[in-house]
Amino acid sequence: MVSRSRTLVRGTSWILAASVIVTLVQLPYAAATSRLVAPQDFGSYGAALSGIALIGLITANSFGPLSARELDPSPQIFRQLLGSTLILGVIASVIAIVIAGPWERLWSAPGTASTMRWASMILFILPAQKLLVGEARRSGRFKLLSTSTALSGFAGILLGILAVYHWRSSPALIALTTTQSWVQVTILLVMLKVPWIPRLPSSEMMPRLRFARSVTGVSLVHYGMITTGPLTIGRAVGEAALGQFNRAATFAVLPLATLQTAIHDVLYPEFRHDIHNSERSWGLWPKLIALAAWLALPAGLAGGIALRALIPVLLGAQWVGAASMAVPLAIGAAISIPASLLSVGLEATGKFKQVAAGLVPSLATIGIGCILTVRSGSFLPMVWAIAVQPGVNHLTQIVLAGRAGISDSRATFRGYIGPLTATMVLGAWTAAIMNRLLAADVLAVIGLVVVSALISAVLFLQRERIPAFRIAKELGLLNLRES
Repeated sequence: MVSRSRTLVRGTSWILAASVIVTLVQLPYAAATSRLVAPQDFGSYGAALSGIALIGLITANSFGPLSARELDPSPQIFRQLLGSTLILGVIASVIAIVIAGPWERLWSAPGTASTMRWASMILFILPAQKLLVGEARRSGRFKLLSTSTALSGFAGILLGILAVYHWRSSPALIALTTTQSWVQVTILLVMLKVPWIPRLPSSEMMPRLRFARSVTGVSLVHYGMITTGPLTIGRAVGEAALGQFNRAATFAVLPLATLQTAIHDVLYPEFRHDIHNSERSWGLWPKLIALAAWLALPAGLAGGIALRALIPVLLGAQWVGAASMAVPLAIGAAISIPASLLSVGLEATGKFKQVAAGLVPSLATIGIGCILTVRSGSFLPMVWAIAVQPGVNHLTQIVLAGRAGISDSRATFRGYIGPLTATMVLGAWTAAIMNRLLAADVLAVIGLVVVSALISAVLFLQRERIPAFRIAKELGLLNLRES
């Protein structure tokens, strides 16, 4: 692990940089298309994307993990995987075309059917895209992966804006994602120098296909939990509350979710070394979880408290509901980072019993949130259920992983003592600063900021005593020149 630290840190940095750049470039695209396309066309586009996402989840989502966890893939295995992606790509495209009409009637959104038919081009190439991205992650080609993401993003935005300007319709909005997928597949297929000629799957693919089936099942459950929250809020409380939820999630969840995705993309392939031997995972996984908790939990609570105060100021008084959702949503997003590290480790090593067991209390938590929201007419029970759900899942998986001899549960629980203490202290300190800031007490704010700077300086000088620093140093994350 220590010898790989330089690659892992650079890989995370590359992926984060590509994500941020593409997101920033997409802002002018979003502004331009909002002026060129009518709101009802965006409604049809959103309805079509929901169907495409579900089909893609079933037919393509498992190929990334399947490729990333291969220990030593032979050209024959890769060709069979490539053949499987083409078969499922054809099936997915046909399904999208066949259900386009019924899906349009389900959503009562004219234009959805034609948009889904055009989007079938995405579904055809999506399994292959997931496979090649997984191969890039497995082989440590993170610079290539981030470059292909950025270049395909730029190409998609360019052709997307031209298509929208010319046709000004819902199907034209598909041009961006379609171009991104095809361009990235082309770049990766050439630069990774993988076999181009596909083969039909043989009997040696059966263990991998069983793994893919399990991954798909878990993904569908997560899809259901993620969708249930906003769906319940929209139907039980109203569209305005759903809009408040969307704004709160954009500010409180998206930054942490971007960091979580980058960490997963880099670390998932590393877990393949623990597939047949839990000796390394027993001591390593608690350290990774503790380090992730030190990074995520204090930032999540402090960020949520700051957003609660700032959202009405920045967006207007009409977004008070979004402000009240910011703290629980930020807490949930922060908990998800260390929790998901254990989840993806269990998934990558094929420990689906522990993964599935963690989903049971998660589903119960979401279900309770739904019932309370429907009965009370308030969005808060559902929002807090979304926040608590990752923690409930995580606690279950920690205990079960310890009993199975996969990861030291006692060490994992001990590793949370420091992050939780720091989270409480930083949360209280942030609340004090925001209260004085909103009260326009300039002298108090300056004093608190100066004290914060002094405390930060002391912590830096005493960094050898901070558990997070010691863990990072032990893993080689602070000795990149030597690793």
